[in-house]
Amino acid sequence: GAENGALVSLDYRHTPFFEKGIFAARFGAAVDVQETGDAFLGAGIAGKWDLGKSWFIDASILPGAFVESVDLNDLGSTFEIRSQIAVGHRFANGTALSLSLSHKSNASTGDINPGVNSLQLRWHFPL
Repeated sequence: GAENGALVSLDYRHTPFFEKGIFAARFGAAVDVQETGDAFLGAGIAGKWDLGKSWFIDASILPGAFVESVDLNDLGSTFEIRSQIAVGHRFANGTALSLSLSHKSNASTGDINPGVNSLQLRWHFPL
């Protein structure tokens, strides 16, 4: 089995390049570092659906590079794709809190494809 550990993730979402109704698409990037020393760097597409004034759904697909620190956490290749979905609440001051589920996988392009999942409590703030 894999070695579990806490995860710190920094995500960036750019200004939307497409907006229609409650949906906005934008470019995004992320850096994930796990307590065990594993690291991921990715960039791709993110979407956001506004559900009224304060609730939202956020999703992203970020291809990138994953480096494991211990053999037990080998995901089969350096190339990995992080897919993520979150539900969140936006506050009046522009910050937000969300709960997300993410999955990293090489989409069966590597020798093995065990994948890894993360459950995250995320704090959002505008730059």
